[in-house]
This record gives sequence, C-alpha cells and structure tokens, in this order.
Amino acid sequence: MHKMARKLSSFKVYYCFRKQWHPNLLEQILEMSRNCGFCTTGDGAFTCPRCNKDYCGLKCYQSINHQRCSEDFYKECVKAELVGDNLSDESKARMHQILQRMANSGEESDSDIDSDDDDDDIDLAERLKGIDLEDTETVWNLLSSQERREFNQLLEKGDVTNLLPEYTPWWINRYECPKIQELDAPRNEDYKKSCPAIWENIPKFHEIFSGKPSQFIQYGVLNLVYAFAYAVRFHYGDYSNCSLEFVHIVQSLANSLKGVNYDLADTAVEAAASAVNLNPHLAVSLEFSRSVKKDVYQIVKGPCEDDNQYYLSACLSELREQYKSAIKLVKSGNSRNQKPSRFAQKLPDLDPKLLKVQLKKIEFYLSWAAENKTAFSDM
Repeated sequence: MHKMARKLSSFKVYYCFRKQWHPNLLEQILEMSRNCGFCTTGDGAFTCPRCNKDYCGLKCYQSINHQRCSEDFYKECVKAELVGDNLSDESKARMHQILQRMANSGEESDSDIDSDDDDDDIDLAERLKGIDLEDTETVWNLLSSQERREFNQLLEKGDVTNLLPEYTPWWINRYECPKIQELDAPRNEDYKKSCPAIWENIPKFHEIFSGKPSQFIQYGVLNLVYAFAYAVRFHYGDYSNCSLEFVHIVQSLANSLKGVNYDLADTAVEAAASAVNLNPHLAVSLEFSRSVKKDVYQIVKGPCEDDNQYYLSACLSELREQYKSAIKLVKSGNSRNQKPSRFAQKLPDLDPKLLKVQLKKIEFYLSWAAENKTAFSDM
C-alpha cells in the first residue's frame, strides 16, 4: 500500500514537471527576473506548463487563483497513473483493494441503485479475478454504475488517497512518564520496538572534537532531521530497497550537510522545507510539508522526558545506515544494475566521495547529540 500511496500523491507534481520541464528553463527565468503571477512579490522562478504563468513556489502553484489549472493537472496525472502500462503485480493487488473499499463503502449508502447493478452482490475481487488490470476498458465494464460514479467523484475531488491507510511514522509515539513511581518499577520502553536500531559505537564527542562546540550545531541537526523525515514520509516508510533515492532526497534538502550554518531553529527548518521548491519532483502538498515540520519537533523531543534524545539518535543512526548502504552500492557498481523504484524516474548519480564526507558529518551529529541531551528542551 505504501508505493501506491506515493503514486497517488507525489506523482502528480512529479509528472507535470519531469515530463515538461526544460533543463535550461530555470536559468532563463532567473535571467529574465520575472515576478510571480499570483502573489506578485516573489520571483517567478517556475512556469506552469499548462497555463504558462510564472509562480514562485508550491504555495502559489496551489493557490485559489491557480486552483482550476492545478487540479486539472492532478486529475490527469492520477488518471494516467491509475491506468499506466507499468503496474506490477503488487500494484495490481493494491488496485483490487482500492476498488474493493469503494464497493464496501457503497454498501453503506441508502441511495438508489441502478437497474444494471444486479451483480453488486458479487464480491468485487471475484469479478476482477483473472482480469488484466491494464485492460482498463474491461475493468471499467465490470464495475457497477454506483462504483463508477464513486470513482469519478473521487477523481474530481482529489480524494483517491483517502482510500489508503494513513502512514504513521515511528516517532509519533509519545509516552508520559508517571510523576511518582517505585524505584524498582520496570520502565515502559515499548517505543523502542518500532524504532530503528541506534548505532552502538557512537564515539565520545570530546574524542572527535576539541574545543568548544559551535552553538550552530543544533540548528544544523534540525535542518538534517527535516530532510530525513521528509524522505521517510515521501517513501511512505517503505525505503528499505531505495537507499540511493532516499539519500538523494536528504542531500537535496539538507544544506547543513554541505557546510551551511543556521542561526535560528525556524530558519534551519524552513530552509529545508523551501529546498523542496527547487526540486519540484519532490513536492507533495503544503499540508505534507507542515506535517514534516511537526515531525522535526516530535523527533527532537523524544518519546518521553526521561529519554528525550532517543528518537534523535534513532533518526541519525538510521540515516547513517542508509548512507552506508548507498556507498556500498555505488562502490560495488551494483547501482548500475538496479532499477529505480516507483518513486523515481531514474536512479540518482551519487558521488561516493561526497557520500563519505556527509557520512562523517552525520556521525559527528550523532556524537554531539549523545552528549547534548537537553539541547532542544526549550523548543
């Protein structure tokens, strides 16, 4: 269900830009210094491939003034993806589930049923059994009139993703520590079961860094955590076989890995969020970006007051593992034999030297976090 969710959410923007974006267009726009056609104050760094109007970012692209144009694009992209020629067996099975959910929701309705819906009592999975889902005409003919109406309404409203279960990341779990408890009472550590494993050999910070650490380190960590959380949600939590793409997203959003410093928490987080506008294929929605900002807060605050640094260590440790996996693939040459996942059109071309440098930066942040457990207590 994870990959279908990503197809129905991020693919809509990804398709519009990847298919119609000219590689030199951004430079031309910057040279012309056009203003945004919607807010009139921002730079028109992007151009809608449908109406040719300039806009400054995702917020203006999805504004009320551009709503009709953007919604038409989304509907076309969703329709194109739902009947695409590249559906895997797993995706076909998920399509069965989506259509079955529609049928089940229709059973709860008291609306009139058309006379040609006599086969509604037949389970939808049975009707579609053995049917090639790429044969859209046959599939459509097997749907009842009510199912067709419901499906069209979902496309028109953009509510197709509502049929999919909501993804809940592991850092959402929060535990309140009892104010009074016995000294030998067992501690509730159930939250650790769903978390990635923490690197066991985190070096002592004073062993890898001499002198007083900069106050800007904590803001660099926030910038990186946003990129990590965005990558996890973008892949709907299913990134175990997508380390190259996962790392590429982190590289695209976390400028703290490139040596950029930030002097405020809000600036660090907003910088990573704004970087999405420079990578339109990663854009999902304004609500998505806001949810990732909440993720940053939940990760650095931890599962409970007594262990407020655990989620941050788990986050950075998991990111370290993804970088190690990416480095291994690039060095072995196996990345050339891999096919891109459903989340990408092609595999990113990663520099192994840059990956190693950034891996060291991640390990540096891990060491710092282990000795600065109260750094984010005031957030």
